[in-house]
Amino acid sequence: MKKLPQPESQIQEVLFELISRIYIDRRTMMLSCGVWNLTARISDLRNKGLDIVSNKMKGVNKYKCEVEFVHYSLNNKKEAVSIYLLMKENQSNVKGS
Repeated sequence: MKKLPQPESQIQEVLFELISRIYIDRRTMMLSCGVWNLTARISDLRNKGLDIVSNKMKGVNKYKCEVEFVHYSLNNKKEAVSIYLLMKENQSNVKGS
C-alpha cells in the first residue's frame, strides 16, 4: 500500500489509524492521537459507509475487576483507503476556495 497523506482532522486521524493498524481502541486513540470521543468518530465513519467491526473484549483492571472494552477494525481496508483519500481531496478543495 502506498503511503497515505497525514490526517488533518479527528475523523481522518481515526480512519488513518484504522487503516494503519489491525485494530484500535479508546485508550490507544486517547494516548497516541488525542481523540477523546472515539465512539462519535466511529459513528461518523459508519455514516460515511464504512464497515467498521466492533469486537467486545474482556480484561482485568488493576483492581482485579473484570472490565469490557471494544476493539474496532475494518472489514475492507481498500475501501477505507479510497474514502480516506476522497476526504483528503474534498478538504483540499475546501481550502482552495
